[in-house]
Amino acid sequence: MSWTTEWTSVIFSDEKRFNLDGPDGFQYYWHCLKQKEQYYSTRQQGGGSLVVWLAVGFGGRSSLVFIKGRQNHKDYIKQLETELLPYGSDWGGENWIHQQDGASIHSAQGVKKWFGDNNVQVFPWPAKSPDLNIVENVWAMLVERVYGQGRQYENVKELHESLDSVWNTFCQKDIQNLYDSMPNRVFELIQAGGKKTSY
Repeated sequence: MSWTTEWTSVIFSDEKRFNLDGPDGFQYYWHCLKQKEQYYSTRQQGGGSLVVWLAVGFGGRSSLVFIKGRQNHKDYIKQLETELLPYGSDWGGENWIHQQDGASIHSAQGVKKWFGDNNVQVFPWPAKSPDLNIVENVWAMLVERVYGQGRQYENVKELHESLDSVWNTFCQKDIQNLYDSMPNRVFELIQAGGKKTSY
Protein backbone atom coordinates (compact mmCIF):
# COMPACT_ATOMS: atom_id res chain seq x y z
CA MET A 1 0.00 0.00 0.00
CA SER A 2 2.84 2.41 0.75
CA TRP A 3 4.49 1.66 -2.59
CA THR A 4 3.73 4.68 -4.82
CA THR A 5 6.56 6.09 -6.92
CA GLU A 6 8.18 2.64 -7.03
CA TRP A 7 5.47 1.35 -9.38
CA THR A 8 7.01 3.47 -12.13
CA SER A 9 10.10 1.25 -11.96
CA VAL A 10 8.11 -1.87 -12.90
CA ILE A 11 8.00 -2.91 -16.56
CA PHE A 12 4.94 -5.06 -17.21
CA SER A 13 4.91 -7.65 -20.01
CA ASP A 14 2.56 -10.23 -21.48
CA GLU A 15 1.56 -12.23 -24.56
CA LYS A 16 -1.85 -12.41 -26.27
CA ARG A 17 -3.35 -14.15 -29.29
CA PHE A 18 -5.26 -12.08 -31.83
CA ASN A 19 -7.54 -13.91 -34.29
CA LEU A 20 -8.93 -12.62 -37.58
CA ASP A 21 -12.40 -12.41 -36.03
CA GLY A 22 -11.53 -11.07 -32.58
CA PRO A 23 -9.21 -11.48 -29.60
CA ASP A 24 -8.58 -14.86 -28.03
CA GLY A 25 -11.07 -15.60 -25.27
CA PHE A 26 -13.37 -12.99 -26.81
CA GLN A 27 -16.23 -13.81 -24.42
CA TYR A 28 -14.14 -12.89 -21.38
CA TYR A 29 -11.52 -10.43 -22.59
CA TRP A 30 -10.59 -7.50 -20.39
CA HIS A 31 -12.63 -4.59 -21.72
CA CYS A 32 -12.57 -0.91 -20.93
CA LEU A 33 -14.82 -0.46 -17.89
CA LYS A 34 -15.97 2.95 -19.13
CA GLN A 35 -17.45 1.51 -22.33
CA LYS A 36 -19.98 -1.14 -23.24
CA GLU A 37 -18.49 -4.63 -23.53
CA GLN A 38 -18.23 -5.94 -27.10
CA TYR A 39 -18.67 -9.51 -28.32
CA TYR A 40 -17.32 -11.02 -31.51
CA SER A 41 -18.62 -13.65 -33.90
CA THR A 42 -16.13 -16.19 -35.22
CA ARG A 43 -15.84 -18.11 -38.47
CA GLN A 44 -16.14 -21.86 -38.17
CA GLN A 45 -12.90 -22.39 -40.09
CA GLY A 46 -10.93 -19.84 -38.08
CA GLY A 47 -8.56 -18.50 -40.71
CA GLY A 48 -5.46 -17.47 -38.79
CA SER A 49 -4.10 -15.70 -35.76
CA LEU A 50 -1.09 -13.84 -34.37
CA VAL A 51 0.55 -14.19 -30.98
CA VAL A 52 1.88 -10.85 -29.77
CA TRP A 53 4.21 -9.92 -26.89
CA LEU A 54 4.68 -6.43 -25.53
CA ALA A 55 6.20 -4.65 -22.56
CA VAL A 56 5.14 -1.32 -21.11
CA GLY A 57 6.90 1.03 -18.74
CA PHE A 58 6.06 4.43 -17.31
CA GLY A 59 8.73 5.98 -19.53
CA GLY A 60 8.17 4.01 -22.73
CA ARG A 61 7.09 0.77 -24.33
CA SER A 62 8.34 -1.98 -26.60
CA SER A 63 7.44 -2.59 -30.18
CA LEU A 64 4.88 -5.32 -30.75
CA VAL A 65 6.75 -8.62 -31.03
CA PHE A 66 4.99 -11.13 -33.27
CA ILE A 67 5.85 -14.64 -32.11
CA LYS A 68 6.22 -17.26 -34.81
CA GLY A 69 5.44 -20.87 -33.96
CA ARG A 70 5.72 -22.39 -30.53
CA GLN A 71 8.14 -20.43 -28.36
CA ASN A 72 10.60 -22.13 -26.00
CA HIS A 73 12.65 -20.62 -23.19
CA LYS A 74 15.63 -19.95 -25.49
CA ASP A 75 13.39 -17.98 -27.86
CA TYR A 76 12.07 -16.03 -24.89
CA ILE A 77 15.58 -15.19 -23.71
CA LYS A 78 16.50 -13.93 -27.18
CA GLN A 79 13.37 -11.78 -27.16
CA LEU A 80 14.25 -10.31 -23.76
CA GLU A 81 17.81 -9.60 -24.93
CA THR A 82 16.66 -7.57 -27.94
CA GLU A 83 13.30 -6.12 -26.88
CA LEU A 84 13.65 -5.49 -23.14
CA LEU A 85 17.20 -5.41 -21.76
CA PRO A 86 18.50 -2.46 -23.86
CA TYR A 87 15.52 -0.28 -22.89
CA GLY A 88 14.81 -1.19 -19.26
CA SER A 89 16.49 1.84 -17.70
CA ASP A 90 14.81 4.19 -20.21
CA TRP A 91 11.34 2.85 -19.43
CA GLY A 92 11.64 2.17 -15.70
CA GLY A 93 14.68 4.04 -14.43
CA GLU A 94 18.05 2.82 -13.22
CA ASN A 95 16.57 0.24 -10.80
CA TRP A 96 13.87 -1.10 -13.11
CA ILE A 97 12.05 -4.34 -12.31
CA HIS A 98 10.55 -6.79 -14.81
CA GLN A 99 7.06 -8.22 -14.32
CA GLN A 100 5.91 -11.38 -16.09
CA ASP A 101 3.32 -14.06 -15.40
CA GLY A 102 4.09 -17.61 -14.36
CA ALA A 103 4.02 -19.23 -17.82
CA SER A 104 6.34 -22.23 -18.03
CA ILE A 105 8.80 -20.60 -20.45
CA HIS A 106 9.00 -17.56 -18.17
CA SER A 107 9.89 -19.65 -15.13
CA ALA A 108 12.31 -22.07 -16.84
CA GLN A 109 15.69 -22.49 -15.12
CA GLY A 110 17.52 -21.10 -18.16
CA VAL A 111 15.42 -17.93 -18.03
CA LYS A 112 16.00 -17.55 -14.28
CA LYS A 113 19.73 -17.90 -14.85
CA TRP A 114 19.61 -15.29 -17.63
CA PHE A 115 17.87 -12.83 -15.30
CA GLY A 116 20.54 -13.43 -12.66
CA ASP A 117 23.42 -13.14 -15.11
CA ASN A 118 22.06 -9.83 -16.41
CA ASN A 119 21.13 -8.40 -13.00
CA VAL A 120 17.46 -8.13 -13.94
CA GLN A 121 15.21 -8.05 -10.90
CA VAL A 122 11.94 -9.96 -11.46
CA PHE A 123 8.85 -8.77 -9.64
CA PRO A 124 7.23 -11.55 -7.55
CA TRP A 125 3.80 -12.00 -9.07
CA PRO A 126 0.76 -13.78 -7.57
CA ALA A 127 -1.01 -16.39 -9.69
CA LYS A 128 -4.43 -15.62 -11.22
CA SER A 129 -4.15 -11.87 -10.76
CA PRO A 130 -4.86 -10.26 -14.17
CA ASP A 131 -6.70 -7.39 -12.47
CA LEU A 132 -3.34 -6.26 -11.05
CA ASN A 133 -1.55 -6.35 -14.41
CA ILE A 134 -1.97 -3.11 -16.33
CA VAL A 135 -1.03 -4.91 -19.57
CA GLU A 136 -4.51 -6.47 -19.47
CA ASN A 137 -5.94 -2.95 -19.76
CA VAL A 138 -3.49 -2.16 -22.57
CA TRP A 139 -4.71 -5.27 -24.41
CA ALA A 140 -8.30 -4.09 -23.91
CA MET A 141 -7.51 -0.72 -25.50
CA LEU A 142 -5.76 -2.44 -28.40
CA VAL A 143 -8.70 -4.80 -28.88
CA GLU A 144 -11.15 -1.92 -28.88
CA ARG A 145 -9.22 -0.06 -31.59
CA VAL A 146 -8.30 -3.08 -33.74
CA TYR A 147 -11.75 -4.71 -33.73
CA GLY A 148 -13.92 -1.60 -33.22
CA GLN A 149 -17.40 -1.60 -34.80
CA GLY A 150 -17.17 -5.38 -35.25
CA ARG A 151 -14.23 -5.19 -37.65
CA GLN A 152 -12.77 -8.52 -38.82
CA TYR A 153 -9.84 -9.32 -41.07
CA GLU A 154 -9.46 -11.27 -44.28
CA ASN A 155 -5.91 -12.47 -43.62
CA VAL A 156 -3.06 -12.42 -41.11
CA LYS A 157 -1.12 -9.73 -43.03
CA GLU A 158 -4.04 -7.32 -42.74
CA LEU A 159 -4.37 -8.02 -38.99
CA HIS A 160 -0.61 -7.58 -38.51
CA GLU A 161 -0.68 -4.19 -40.24
CA SER A 162 -3.66 -3.04 -38.17
CA LEU A 163 -2.04 -4.04 -34.88
CA ASP A 164 1.19 -2.25 -35.81
CA SER A 165 -0.67 0.85 -36.92
CA VAL A 166 -2.76 1.07 -33.74
CA TRP A 167 0.25 0.44 -31.48
CA ASN A 168 2.36 3.06 -33.27
CA THR A 169 -0.27 5.72 -32.52
CA PHE A 170 -0.84 4.59 -28.93
CA CYS A 171 -0.60 7.40 -26.38
CA GLN A 172 2.01 6.89 -23.64
CA LYS A 173 -0.12 9.05 -21.34
CA ASP A 174 -2.78 6.29 -21.38
CA ILE A 175 -0.18 3.86 -20.04
CA GLN A 176 0.99 6.35 -17.41
CA ASN A 177 -2.62 6.73 -16.22
CA LEU A 178 -2.72 2.97 -15.67
CA TYR A 179 0.42 3.24 -13.52
CA ASP A 180 -1.31 5.92 -11.48
CA SER A 181 -4.11 3.42 -10.77
CA MET A 182 -1.82 0.85 -9.11
CA PRO A 183 -2.21 2.03 -5.47
CA ASN A 184 -6.02 1.89 -5.87
CA ARG A 185 -5.80 -1.58 -7.45
CA VAL A 186 -3.80 -2.89 -4.51
CA PHE A 187 -6.14 -1.24 -2.00
CA GLU A 188 -9.21 -2.69 -3.70
CA LEU A 189 -7.59 -6.14 -3.81
CA ILE A 190 -6.93 -5.99 -0.06
CA GLN A 191 -10.50 -4.80 0.57
CA ALA A 192 -11.83 -7.70 -1.52
CA GLY A 193 -9.75 -10.20 0.45
CA GLY A 194 -7.82 -11.24 -2.64
CA LYS A 195 -10.94 -11.77 -4.74
CA LYS A 196 -11.86 -10.17 -8.08
CA THR A 197 -11.74 -6.38 -8.28
CA SER A 198 -13.31 -3.83 -10.64
CA TYR A 199 -10.05 -3.58 -12.59
